[in-house]
Amino acid sequence: MAGGRARTKPARSLMPFATVMAPSARSIRPAITPTPRAVSWQESMTARRSLRWPPWPATWSAESSNLSHRVPGRDGCGGMSRVRLVGVGPGHPGLATVQAVEAVKEADVIRNCDGCGTGLLHFAPANADIAPLETVEEVIRLARSGRNVTVLFPGNPYAFSSGSEIADRLERAGVDFEAAPGLIVELAAPVMSGIPLTIEGMSASIGFGLVTGGETVVLRLASGWWESGITALLQYGRTPETPAALILNPGMPGQHRVTAPLGELARKAATYGLRGDALLVLGPGVSMSERLDTLSRRPLHSRRILITRARHQVDPFRRELVDLGAAVVEIPTLEIRRLPTDDRIRSAINNLSRTALVIFASANAVDIFFQMLLTTGLDARAFHNSKLCAIGQETADALAGHGLRPELVTSEYTAEGLANALEGWEMQGMRVLVPRAEVARDALPSLLANRGAEVEILPVYRAVCPQDAGPAARVSGGSVARHPGRCGDRLHGPGDRGHGAQARPGRRDRRARVHDARPGPGDRRSGCAEVSQPRSSRRAAPVVPDELEAPPPWGRQAWLALLVMGVLIAAVAASGFLIKHAIEPLVPRALANCATSTQIAPHEFVGPQPMCITATQKLQATMTTTQGDIVIQLHPEVAPVTVNNFVVLATHGYYTGLTFRKAEDWVVQGGDPRGDGRGGPGYTLPEEPTITPWDAGAVGMARAPGGPVNGSQFFIEKAAWPGSGPTSVYNRFGTVTSGIDKVQALSGSDTITSITIQVS
Repeated sequence: MAGGRARTKPARSLMPFATVMAPSARSIRPAITPTPRAVSWQESMTARRSLRWPPWPATWSAESSNLSHRVPGRDGCGGMSRVRLVGVGPGHPGLATVQAVEAVKEADVIRNCDGCGTGLLHFAPANADIAPLETVEEVIRLARSGRNVTVLFPGNPYAFSSGSEIADRLERAGVDFEAAPGLIVELAAPVMSGIPLTIEGMSASIGFGLVTGGETVVLRLASGWWESGITALLQYGRTPETPAALILNPGMPGQHRVTAPLGELARKAATYGLRGDALLVLGPGVSMSERLDTLSRRPLHSRRILITRARHQVDPFRRELVDLGAAVVEIPTLEIRRLPTDDRIRSAINNLSRTALVIFASANAVDIFFQMLLTTGLDARAFHNSKLCAIGQETADALAGHGLRPELVTSEYTAEGLANALEGWEMQGMRVLVPRAEVARDALPSLLANRGAEVEILPVYRAVCPQDAGPAARVSGGSVARHPGRCGDRLHGPGDRGHGAQARPGRRDRRARVHDARPGPGDRRSGCAEVSQPRSSRRAAPVVPDELEAPPPWGRQAWLALLVMGVLIAAVAASGFLIKHAIEPLVPRALANCATSTQIAPHEFVGPQPMCITATQKLQATMTTTQGDIVIQLHPEVAPVTVNNFVVLATHGYYTGLTFRKAEDWVVQGGDPRGDGRGGPGYTLPEEPTITPWDAGAVGMARAPGGPVNGSQFFIEKAAWPGSGPTSVYNRFGTVTSGIDKVQALSGSDTITSITIQVS
């Protein structure tokens, strides 16, 4: 590390397309073999000569499962805190260790290396100092100042990273430290894509890098070196027929798998224009990936979603999105600050016994008003004479958390909608209290006052734009130059690095598109909005005590908050636009966009193709068969993904020459390139349910019993579905409008000559 600067990228081997764990490129691989069953665990542990205890004195740390090397005079009591070198794993937030999460939660300072993503940063304390790792000297200085420092590394701090060098520098400087291991991408990514690394009786060892033996080989390939890496493996004795898989964006929720024999893999990947760092896996487990890959079947797989909610409200929503396969970027644009409990608030609380109706517009208003209620010595019994109204289910759930059930829950997020919901209530002379944000629309008081109500608007919190723009913005935007007194940070660096991508100039992240959370009611003037989330579980809003000073002057100026927050979101949206444009064409105006490449050969598609149709288009497919033409009206408004998939396959001649494999008295089935009912394009489709009846002429997608929807096999009903209809979702995506007699004449020997798509 020249000049004392920490290297934040793993050092590459002499061959730039591989990271090799073996001593040299030609050495026999370091095999991972299971312990023989006849050997006891005591003997197995004794045989591990690499296990060494740290020099005396060493103490067991109750904070983690690691042995922390402690030297007398270096502990926290001596004025110096501990530095934790933490591996965050491959990048997927669910693959981080409990120890890593605890290290982030307890950190005063967090420094993240390039490529470690933002998956754990939402666990960071609100006042944590988060920034990219610059120098080891800074880490040493922060530790000596008594602050707990956590340095995050992608994967494992002591594998393919600079963690060991930083640890050596810390030891030489006399700084107390510990290392928390993480899961490396070589072990995680294949499992996420359904590729077993060892199979009993078939594969008993794993080799990492360019190795000459081993049943399974895992190799890192840098962008631009795929073909060279594959060529090198072939030169090392691998046959072109070896089952192989290329995993793009490995270890992340949006990782993508391409499978083919080793000799054809480079051509197949190049056909689709894929690029970026990848993981190459060879071995018998690759052939099982299509059946065992559950990640690609999740409905939000390969989608990137931006959440702009307040940090304390993100957790439940984020967990649901990740569970659905999405890559989540968190950039809080809203911060809730409780107002002081002044005389006006105390007066409103004391008059609750004379208040007939209390309207809560948000969960924040509920939580903060109850905190104010408790500071005055009262509790939920203060509402014994009041009826309660909640705007939104989340607000109602917040009231339920305090033991109260509102008389009215409305889903309308506007003053006009709420007034309409209260249409049947007698408002004449009614005293109404509305705890809410300091800045909001004033339409509700006038609407209720026109009906004779006495309305009191009670500001209990202030919605402001966070000063630091959130940890995700810092990592996503690259290095950050702070501007004190401004809302947000100035972002530098190309693209978004928030999810493990190693963004470099001239490269674009091809992983997912960007979506913004739909805003709900709240502070419309300042541009800060409260976004409803689907679950009721939430964390209470962090509250600024009454005695704290008012927020900085810029927080009172709505135009400045709007301006800075707009710049922040525009920067993220712009990078998202590049990401979206890199992985899929823009929303088309012509069907020609569905022809993604004239070089794509039939039956060689990687996954469901990017959307090239719109739900408003009138699409018609003319299927020419040996029995004649069959005209099918497609339904993109009902099954857009399925229709798009059918159009793309048909445009590239996928169905040309295929035989109708199955023909019964009420249904005929086609689209199987293998002809045995087990074929397909190598991927499955998400379910798209519909209530459209399954009558004669209905067209849907086939699926295995209990399995997913097939990617290419379709069926056409000759007559109505027997009995009460289907019990599973079969993605009804079309209806025969002409040629039903041709459908009824089809047999197992008839073939598809061509399919032509018309759009209007």
